[in-house]
Amino acid sequence: MSNAGKPPLLRIDCMTPFKGSEQDFIHSVCHYLNSINQRYEVSCNTIQNVITEKRGGQSFVNFLTIQIAITER
Repeated sequence: MSNAGKPPLLRIDCMTPFKGSEQDFIHSVCHYLNSINQRYEVSCNTIQNVITEKRGGQSFVNFLTIQIAITER
């Protein structure tokens, strides 16, 4: 994917599917990235691609590509 001049893309392929919705997964990813360096805040701009499945009434995320925004706090 070409992303020149746009916010960074973050692509995640799950070896073990994430139990929850894509919004739950995005929240978890941004929370983790925000915990690495308190000087910057990472948030989701746009969902580029997501692959989910339902098993036994539960949602699982297998793949996710999001555009993220990184701002200085």
